[in-house]
Amino acid sequence: MRVLNVPPALATHVTQELGKGLILILNKVDLVPPAVATAWTHLLRRRVPAARVVPFTSAPQRAPPAGLQRRHRRGGGGWSRALGPRQLLEACESIVGGEGECGGGHL
Repeated sequence: MRVLNVPPALATHVTQELGKGLILILNKVDLVPPAVATAWTHLLRRRVPAARVVPFTSAPQRAPPAGLQRRHRRGGGGWSRALGPRQLLEACESIVGGEGECGGGHL
């Protein structure tokens, strides 16, 4: 079954045949009800278990959707309060082991 245009064969090719990490970004989660964003995130995690699923929005969140919690930082706004940038960086670092283009980046 294709979920959001993620063919299983592509996920298998990337993760198993090429031995690469796979990150699926569920973008603009601020435009749907929190329950919908949470449901899609859980569905993608079940259907493509080899992939890291990162819910993402650049819009500041007052309260993140249930199941999509993020770490709180004092102060700041914009990107520091957005849902996804930090999780995307962490997903990249988990794949490259803190080295390479993603490693050592700061948000």
